Amino acid sequence: MKFDPKTLKVMEMLADNMASYESVSWLATPRSELDKKTPYEMIKKSGATRVHALLLRDLKIIKAKKKKRS
Repeated sequence: MKFDPKTLKVMEMLADNMASYESVSWLATPRSELDKKTPYEMIKKSGATRVHALLLRDLKIIKAKKKKRS
């Protein structure tokens, strides 16, 4: 199976920045930004560019929260 570069980038970012449970939860949660579809569904339908943009935004929020707790 061949993946497009954005899909691979999304998977790498998830692996590098989230625990496995967090990554699976993030992929399985329907999002209003993705027309109430899950990131996983969008990736399957070649929507990895939208998922990538959403992940970048979410990672900034997650990192800010972690930094605030420290």
